Amino acid sequence: MNPDIDLRLESVTKALTDVILPALPQDQRFARDQLGLVLGHLRIIATHWQYALRYELACCDTLCGLARDLAGLIDDSALIAALDTAVAQTATVDRADYAAVSAAQRALGTLLDRAIGAGHASGPLDPRLARVVIAYARAAALRERVWHRDSGLDPDAAALPSIETLFSSGAV
Repeated sequence: MNPDIDLRLESVTKALTDVILPALPQDQRFARDQLGLVLGHLRIIATHWQYALRYELACCDTLCGLARDLAGLIDDSALIAALDTAVAQTATVDRADYAAVSAAQRALGTLLDRAIGAGHASGPLDPRLARVVIAYARAAALRERVWHRDSGLDPDAAALPSIETLFSSGAV
């Protein structure tokens, strides 16, 4: 029987906690801190891995909506064509393939950065663009805050739903 991902993560965490950490001398503060960082990442990965594809899909779908909205507001025809092409390509991505969805999301994000940046390179952001970007951010904020909740950076993390609740509620 092959160990599943959860068991593998638990095994690595246990080895680091029960064997490696006690073997590190107390005066090796940097090494101990780095091990704590690794353990924190492993705990987050253990929570995320089952939802990673759904998270990437939600992010990608939201970015496609932003791309469609921005395409109607920018003047650069080459950039509009690139956004349209990226959205069309994203629609053909195998939605069961994490790597493909993630790659499509990154490519689309890069184009969106260019589109937003082009809108205010030499002056303030067009208010229409600002409204679209803020609407996107509002839609993505809860998902992203929940996803990063366990990093300890959100001062209101305790008020956020769990990842399981977020995805089971359809709020993504």
